[in-house]
Amino acid sequence: MVRFFTGFSLATFVSTQFWMSSMFSANVVGTANGLSGRWGNIGGGATQLIMPLVYSLIHTNIGSTKFTAWRIAFFIPALFQTLSAYAIFFLGQDMPDGNYVRLEKSDEKHKDSFSQVFYHAMTNYRGWILALTYGYCFGVELTIVKIR
Repeated sequence: MVRFFTGFSLATFVSTQFWMSSMFSANVVGTANGLSGRWGNIGGGATQLIMPLVYSLIHTNIGSTKFTAWRIAFFIPALFQTLSAYAIFFLGQDMPDGNYVRLEKSDEKHKDSFSQVFYHAMTNYRGWILALTYGYCFGVELTIVKIR
């Protein structure tokens, strides 16, 4: 279950891009989105290097079986993710102008209806092109990682 929820929570690329777009002004938002997306990919590569080391430390130092060592090793990134989530939640600011909910309530930020946003997302050809190219690229990435 920990492995599932850790993997599931890492699928936050789109929400991160939305958050970066909300946090940064138009003249630097592209750089912010690029850096945040790049850090996500770097994290995947670092995981390929770090997790076997964590496993080895747990297996050799604690003396657990191989089966148990892998299970324990998955709690390490889950702990870091939990600590990061709490830090962002309690220390982060929603938007440069302040709290997102308060800005919507005070009409300083326009509030769109879900159906309107969903309709525009589904009818935007650029979104479909992006989804297809991202899907193909990510599929290739998963295939290459699986081969190693």
